[in-house]
Amino acid sequence: MFKPLISQQWRLESSDYKKYLYEKYKVSFSKKKLCFYFRQQEYQLDALMVQLDCVEQEKIKLDYCVTAMFIVLIIAAYWGVSVVDAYLSVAQ
Repeated sequence: MFKPLISQQWRLESSDYKKYLYEKYKVSFSKKKLCFYFRQQEYQLDALMVQLDCVEQEKIKLDYCVTAMFIVLIIAAYWGVSVVDAYLSVAQ
């Protein structure tokens, strides 16, 4: 499976990136209306790719935020344990 990286090949102009987005989000196509459906809305191809790119970028940003929060919580927990350990060492 493709993994999106921040490089030229993962820009909206790349056909590989468009294929990745189309397969990842399982967009449906209506032969009757000749349009794509994503989240119960109709899109033409260019508008769809812009929408899918926005969704993908938001997911990447969210992943970074969650990772940063996880790291901050790990550091805070380590600092808290160190403070309690130091306090108990001095108290004895």
